[in-house]
Amino acid sequence: MGATLQAMYDEMRTTWEQLKSTSEVQDKEIKQHGQISQETKSAQEKLNDRITQLETQMKRPHMSVSTSAEEKAIAKKNSIDAYTKALTKGYSALSMEEKEFVKIVSPGEAKALQAVDDTGGGYLAPMDFVQDIIKTIILYSPIRDVATVRQTENKSILYPTRTATFAAQWVTEQQARTETTGLKYGQEEILAHEMYALVLITYADMEDAYFDMAQQIQMESAEQFAVTEGAAFVVGNGVGKPEGLLTNANVATVKTGSATLVTADGLIGIAYTLKSAYAKNAVWLLNRASLGAIRTLKDSYGQYLWQPGIASDIPNTILDHPYVETPDMPAIAASSTPIIFGDIKRAYVIVDRVQMVMTRLTERYADYGQIGFIARKRVGGQVVLPEAILKVLVSA
Repeated sequence: MGATLQAMYDEMRTTWEQLKSTSEVQDKEIKQHGQISQETKSAQEKLNDRITQLETQMKRPHMSVSTSAEEKAIAKKNSIDAYTKALTKGYSALSMEEKEFVKIVSPGEAKALQAVDDTGGGYLAPMDFVQDIIKTIILYSPIRDVATVRQTENKSILYPTRTATFAAQWVTEQQARTETTGLKYGQEEILAHEMYALVLITYADMEDAYFDMAQQIQMESAEQFAVTEGAAFVVGNGVGKPEGLLTNANVATVKTGSATLVTADGLIGIAYTLKSAYAKNAVWLLNRASLGAIRTLKDSYGQYLWQPGIASDIPNTILDHPYVETPDMPAIAASSTPIIFGDIKRAYVIVDRVQMVMTRLTERYADYGQIGFIARKRVGGQVVLPEAILKVLVSA
């Protein structure tokens, strides 16, 4: 672990101790005055914000000094540079070496664009480029990090599911073995839905800008695709978009035990309601405000539910389970479902049909002195094993 990263862990633990101290002050103030003072509340918010900032910094990719990593970085830069040049100047402007880095969408995917595009197809953004954009922006719901992700070349995939099972039986040495019935399988069809972004820019802006406009557009597109798909993975209704974790009707709901709050006893009960088979790999999904509220919760023995990690391979936890900050989860309020707990990898499947494609449209908007950049992506998502997760309902 590098010195800088270790310093972050040290600061997090120090800040955590300070937050615990303010929690003790809060308890005293409530006993004496019936409410928490604004000074203590502000201190808690500041310390919570600092812990969140440190968490974010520690999740960012750190530079490696290995030669292989440097070579990968160079190859990645060449790939992105060639991709940008293809968008701004067209595929014909690329050298033979640069063309090796740029992939054109298959004719089947590009045929709808051929009439208005001078390349005959769109350019597939380098995977590393898209992933980097998604990873470095924390205000997206990063469900991809914890779900199962599959690639397909079809409009959908059929995902096998077990709908019922059998029970093993005891038998003596010479006793007849009869069939153990009950094992049944089904399948879920997960469709790949399409999302897009169309940006128009004038020739003058392309020529006079102080920065690379095409690269800026592709960065914005990657970011907004991450925002849009992340929200759908959480709250999507499944109509023309992925089905969200919260919207699947077969996911069980467990109450917090309070009509307006998330309580320590409620979270402990929820953690032990989940079946043991899923608890091993279970994670919490919640937004930043909910995380801040949970950081000061204690069990009946005075132990805090939230605990900071001590190394990069030991994450911060809630009741010994890691969590993922998920901005699209609802806020804590009466009758809301602000938290999901469970084995997301087994419960939710994401299907990628086409990664982000950028196409340069030079003919369609030429009469207006503009160039169009259209980005598109095909992705699906669906709950395939509802019993592997629980929704936390704020209710008595």
